Amino acid sequence: LPSEDGKQPEKKPDGSVEIPDGGKVEFPNGTEIDTPDGAIIKPDGTVVLPDGTEYDPNGNKKPGDTCVVGPDGNANTGDEVCGKPSEDGKQPEKKPDGSVEVPKGGKVEFPNGSELETPDGAIIKPDGTVVLPDGTEYDSNGNKKPNKQCKLEGVEINVDTDGDGIPDINLDLNKDCKPELNIDLDGDGIPDLDVDTDGDGKPDINIDKDGDGKAELNILEIKTWKPNKTVTVNGFTYNTMGGLKPYLNIDADGDGEADYNIDTNGDGIPDKNLLDNNNSDKDSELKKNLGGANTGDHTKWVWWWIMLILTTGIMIYAQVKKRKSKHK
Repeated sequence: LPSEDGKQPEKKPDGSVEIPDGGKVEFPNGTEIDTPDGAIIKPDGTVVLPDGTEYDPNGNKKPGDTCVVGPDGNANTGDEVCGKPSEDGKQPEKKPDGSVEVPKGGKVEFPNGSELETPDGAIIKPDGTVVLPDGTEYDSNGNKKPNKQCKLEGVEINVDTDGDGIPDINLDLNKDCKPELNIDLDGDGIPDLDVDTDGDGKPDINIDKDGDGKAELNILEIKTWKPNKTVTVNGFTYNTMGGLKPYLNIDADGDGEADYNIDTNGDGIPDKNLLDNNNSDKDSELKKNLGGANTGDHTKWVWWWIMLILTTGIMIYAQVKKRKSKHK
């Protein structure tokens, strides 16, 4: 149908019809859809809007690449939940599991016509549930779900220490009510274990390898906590503190074993493979300490004994030579 200002639909050589901005599409059953931004009617009757949304010849919205099938698990039944692009043209993306990732600044459209703006993006699950990066969920009808309650056992989950609305310690990324990153063991607001400083969703400072509640790798005593980085991993947005560098049991190559500043006796003091300037990225910084007290062998003490013997011998020789010269 033409637009209100008189612009007419145009038949194309391939048999499709281009609907003008502000026009309408009328289906055989009498239903109509407005097309404020125009549309294309394919020869088979499929209607395609500029944002990628499609309707079948009966006016039913297709799941396509921007919609999920909804609660009943079947396409074209009217309960589809769809993602809409952002104003700058970023499109929703269909995932292999059937979910749809809505871009930042996009929208979610529910079957009843209501819409939800997603300034930080969202995930639409195949059943129509919408999950925002902060964990807020909406059902397939656009109703906000109550927050999931966790049995915390004395540990508060997803704590926002700086009051910016984004959690930064005791981060529960997989929503199992147990913190996986930036774990604060003593409740002082400073993480002690499994700290993610680079924002990849994996710990890189104070790594607890065996789950015993103690750090074994990349150890650092964090005295102050000032989150300075915001990241999103698997739809979960959190803050963390970048720029932290370990000083003990440094795993430089990421193989899960300590390479530098190794604490061999558990006293918290590095005594093997020491680094200058706490730089775990440069092998050239490794101290040439010749072992001994630092590396656990006796090489360094051997060198000291050799130097002592040589020095003593030279001094004795000098004294003997001096006495002989007096007797001449």
